[in-house]
Amino acid sequence: MSATAEVFYLPSACHCGAVRFLAPIARERSWLSCHCSDCRRVHGSAFSVLCPLEEKDALGGSNFRGALKEGPLSMCAGLAGSLNASVRRHFCQTCGSTCLVALHMEGKVVFLLAVGILSDKHFPNNFKPEMEELATQSPAPFGPLAVRQQSFPGRPQLPATGSCLCGKCRFRTTASPREFQHCHCSMCRKLSGSAYQTWTPVKRTEVEWLTPTALKTLRSSRRLVRSFLNPGLQCDP
Repeated sequence: MSATAEVFYLPSACHCGAVRFLAPIARERSWLSCHCSDCRRVHGSAFSVLCPLEEKDALGGSNFRGALKEGPLSMCAGLAGSLNASVRRHFCQTCGSTCLVALHMEGKVVFLLAVGILSDKHFPNNFKPEMEELATQSPAPFGPLAVRQQSFPGRPQLPATGSCLCGKCRFRTTASPREFQHCHCSMCRKLSGSAYQTWTPVKRTEVEWLTPTALKTLRSSRRLVRSFLNPGLQCDP
């Protein structure tokens, strides 16, 4: 970030509020939208949306470090591939919201903010950042917005399996995706850390959790209960 860059500060918080800080946003910096499989697993969305921060701005003078859990080093096809960096993600230990992504490269750490945790109330009306899309070779419907489809180009083989990034949460489903729903509400954005959260409806009888003891549930509203990897577990790559 240059010394003359115009920077404004936006309140940021995870869903439960344990992680709170002011995020420095540079007007001329492009935001990153990564479609790689690691980002999709971590954010539970079609892609991640990240805003570059300087290390001193991201962490200096903040008291939220105790509320964050550091994930494993991993690869990110969009970020690490082009920068020759390893990636470590930071999320809230209580609600599981993804908050920060740290790029480790050549002895330097660059922090990226998961923009879903930015405050709606304080976001400037006249600010629309440029977006750089990464890892756009991902298959539909998870490709770039301009070409994204609402259904799979073919039927997946069933039963299908899925997991979180580290694999400690795994499931098997007999459901063939019927449709995709993108929810833009502030709750989904904070929990995923992305621009929206992507769902496909299934019946409860169509999903079997293969690692039920690894799950933590969160009643995020009167009608919704969300499940995610228990932050108390060590998330190894």
